[in-house]
Amino acid sequence: MVAIVSRLTARGHSVHVVSDPCNREEFEAVGATFASWRRPPVRVDRKAESDPVRDWEMKSPPAALARLRDRVLVGPALDYAQDLLEEFTRQPADVVIANDVLLG
Repeated sequence: MVAIVSRLTARGHSVHVVSDPCNREEFEAVGATFASWRRPPVRVDRKAESDPVRDWEMKSPPAALARLRDRVLVGPALDYAQDLLEEFTRQPADVVIANDVLLG
């Protein structure tokens, strides 16, 4: 995603990224403006203990998938959607590029 944003800004496009706070520096370094998620769980750093899924704690792949579903993909879907709608009000967009499978 950073490579895509870098290419777009290099071509003169304005790019606004909504992501976890731990990604701010990378995106701003390639010329994007940045906003953090406000409602869903976020990663403030890339340390293992900050991972909201913590899939390594699960004893089976189905349990790990269920945790991913509940904590990232489906559980906070409305939170992601509401945050994006607010961002579009503040910062209208012509194009949206999604890096994650965020069902909201």
